[in-house]
Amino acid sequence: MLYTNHLLVSNAIALPIMAQTNTLNLTNVLLLNLGVLLPDIDEPHSVIGQRTLGLSNIIKAVFGHRGLTHTIFFPLALFFISALLTVKFDALTLSYCLAFGATLHILEDSFSKNGVYWLKPLSKFKYQIPLYTTGGVVEKTLGVGAILFIYYCYSQGKLTTVPDPFLNPAKLSQWLTAIFPH
Repeated sequence: MLYTNHLLVSNAIALPIMAQTNTLNLTNVLLLNLGVLLPDIDEPHSVIGQRTLGLSNIIKAVFGHRGLTHTIFFPLALFFISALLTVKFDALTLSYCLAFGATLHILEDSFSKNGVYWLKPLSKFKYQIPLYTTGGVVEKTLGVGAILFIYYCYSQGKLTTVPDPFLNPAKLSQWLTAIFPH
């Protein structure tokens, strides 16, 4: 799936869930979308790969495309690593959003004709429901459908945001002091 459609489909799935769980704010959506893009860090021509060329080339050389970053272990690792960084700030939701985005990416790739190996290296079973070809008409239709669904949810008032603690100057100052003590 192309990155634009990954972002559209993932947001169509995640935004209503985030609204229902009172976690829909700018910071969480940004981290969700970073998580959506991160599994393709194993492809130097991807949007995230072009911005991390040295790292992207190494990951592709070692694991290949749709290798380790397209297994369930990648979002789990993202969650635990980011949780270690955010637990001090009582901001575990950030880790959930990052890992949820990566999980959605892998789930969406499971519906491509290429599929993914969710449990690699523990299993060589390829999970795939060949619904679309990357860049094909079905994928583009999913992207348009996602836009329409997001618009519908927004127009019905279903995407209510909550205050973003990271945009609160007092809280931001507190976190910066914790990171960079005097």
